[in-house]
Amino acid sequence: MSSIRDRQDSRRKDFKKGIDTELARRKREEVTSSIRKSARDDSILKKRSIQRELIPSNTMTEISIPKEIQDQFDQFESKSLEVKLQLLPELTSALNSTDQAIVVSALIQFRKLLSLDKNPPIDNVIACGVIPRFNQLLSECPVAKVQFEAAWALTNIASGNSKQTEEVIKSGSVQLFIQLLSSPFEDVKEQCVWALGNIAGDSTKSRDGLIEFGAIEPLVAIGMSGSPRMSLIQNAIWTLSNLCRGKPHPDYNQTVKVLPLLRHLISPAFAAHSDILADACWAASYLSDGEDKRIQSVVDAQLVPGLVTMLANPSSSVYTPALRAIGNIVTGNAGQTQTVIECGAIPMLSKLLDVNRKNVRKETCWALSNITAGSQEQIVTVVSPTSDIVPKLIRLLKSAEHEVKREACWALSNATNGSPATINALVNSGILEPLCELLDNQDLVVLKVTMEALYNILSYGSTLQKKSGVNPYISMIEEVEGDQKLIELQESENKDIFKKASKLLAEFFEVSEYDDENSEPNTHFQFGSSATLSDEQMQMIRVSFDKFDTDKSGTLDKFELRKVLEETLKRKISDVLFNRYIEIQFQISDTNFNGVIDFDEFVSLYKKIHINPELPIHLQAKQSPEVHRTLETGDGAPKVESKVITLTDAEMVDAQAQFKKYDKDNSGKIDRQELADLLRETIAKKMGNLMMNRLVDSHMQLADKDNSGEIDFDEFIIIYKKILSNAK
Repeated sequence: MSSIRDRQDSRRKDFKKGIDTELARRKREEVTSSIRKSARDDSILKKRSIQRELIPSNTMTEISIPKEIQDQFDQFESKSLEVKLQLLPELTSALNSTDQAIVVSALIQFRKLLSLDKNPPIDNVIACGVIPRFNQLLSECPVAKVQFEAAWALTNIASGNSKQTEEVIKSGSVQLFIQLLSSPFEDVKEQCVWALGNIAGDSTKSRDGLIEFGAIEPLVAIGMSGSPRMSLIQNAIWTLSNLCRGKPHPDYNQTVKVLPLLRHLISPAFAAHSDILADACWAASYLSDGEDKRIQSVVDAQLVPGLVTMLANPSSSVYTPALRAIGNIVTGNAGQTQTVIECGAIPMLSKLLDVNRKNVRKETCWALSNITAGSQEQIVTVVSPTSDIVPKLIRLLKSAEHEVKREACWALSNATNGSPATINALVNSGILEPLCELLDNQDLVVLKVTMEALYNILSYGSTLQKKSGVNPYISMIEEVEGDQKLIELQESENKDIFKKASKLLAEFFEVSEYDDENSEPNTHFQFGSSATLSDEQMQMIRVSFDKFDTDKSGTLDKFELRKVLEETLKRKISDVLFNRYIEIQFQISDTNFNGVIDFDEFVSLYKKIHINPELPIHLQAKQSPEVHRTLETGDGAPKVESKVITLTDAEMVDAQAQFKKYDKDNSGKIDRQELADLLRETIAKKMGNLMMNRLVDSHMQLADKDNSGEIDFDEFIIIYKKILSNAK
């Protein structure tokens, strides 16, 4: 079977760089991170503006506004937005008044403008130059109501685009927000938390700036404070999740400080607060995304039990980020994956395969694929008689969306690296038919992974064949035309697909080089037309029969007949597969072993091809004596014999033309793919493909007169002449 390490190397080519985990586990592809990269992670908005009227707590001291001032600002509020924007200079003057009642009234009107549901006039407000005044009121005014309104206005400016957020940052608001996280007034504290969350969600630069200013520790303290005000806890963990979010990753030495809070929040104590659970699980997913060291910190913080529990939460806003975090953890080492398994994740993942959400099913399959990339014991937890995961994966393999099929294919393919019992269970569950159906897929990764799975299964079947004489999986694949699809894949322009398909055909569905089943190529052994054999010939036949009758039963079974055909024809039938033929031609022609064929080497190959393109190299006719050209290897090349090639002037001209034709990149050399193109046009069209198992069946049918399924000596005589006459 293909080794786990080989599959790891393959995946590193197929998936994003920077992946270097043990046991072929795959980090989540960037293409699947559309949720994370959008402005919203399911229920999590990157930025939040406050558009509702907040109800101040009892700790908020109200400011008495005289009636005439209140009436004046009520009149302003009643006007259209267009008129309000025209009156912004007057409103700015009021904000800079020395009368506290006028200042507060103007501040409230600015805040209400910035809180409009659609298209708040943030740029118009910024143009008034009022941000420094908001900061002044935030830092110097002792009245909590004023601090609260100023923080609210700044929060909504920061909820705008990056340029607008940058205006808040440049003004020095960030330091003021962090200082006020220790305010005795929870309304002010929560509003500052909210503002920091918007800034953190703007960009990685803004996020890193907040971390450098020391925002994490006071936010964690708020989350751990035990405050009965759930909205404060919710905003604190939302802001922290934004500080943990994004790539390049923030400083892990700082974000790791969030882990104790996550363990505190991801628990049954907050079961009634799905928003808090969701934000905490998203933060855990960000912190577990990356190298094993990051994952280990999450495991050591004992977050895994809580995250596994969250997989069963009824809210998709909770189980989605919990699934992401679990998926990240199982990309780690075997011990980290084992922790997830021991916490009971497998039954939870099984249930998520039934969720009617494509992304959930896709990421569940992704997580399972990394578990089945583990040890045989870990594979068994998925492919277990007590688990219903394999039937579900097979169902998805048949009918799910492409993205889901792709991950389900990975999960099942990885599982074929398991024990013989595992492979038996997979086959008995019906894995072969949907795998063969995937051979029609246009996704190159799916094709490669599918063929790896088939190779693993058939390789195990070969071990069974040594005992029973039959690989039981070959006929099962043939029944669903998997072998024919592999033959078609030999026409793929992708080298990896071509090689994998050819390898499967060569090792398990061996091919003979005949134009059709009735054609007989040139022979070395000749018998007369008479069916009568001499005593000497009978003696030779008996010796041969006894040699291949390995179990001394007096008959040849299908396995023994295969050996007869292989040895009598002087080669393995699979050796004449087209890809093998290319390899032979290339190795013979590449005399200086540099991996390409230069013109001089091509001349030699060209001559051999055109002498007799239907015969293998070792059977080609000798060159005719004409004016000849000697080709020597260059200095420093491995020592090989000089080759004397005879070409007429006409042949030399034609050879040059052919070389130029197939040197498609004009490099002056022909690579393997270019050679393959040449051979396809000059040789392959004259080669017929006969599957080895069909060759055996035809001989068995011809000789097995009593339909016993075996050939006795008398029956063997019938086909012996045919075998010898076909030998080369």
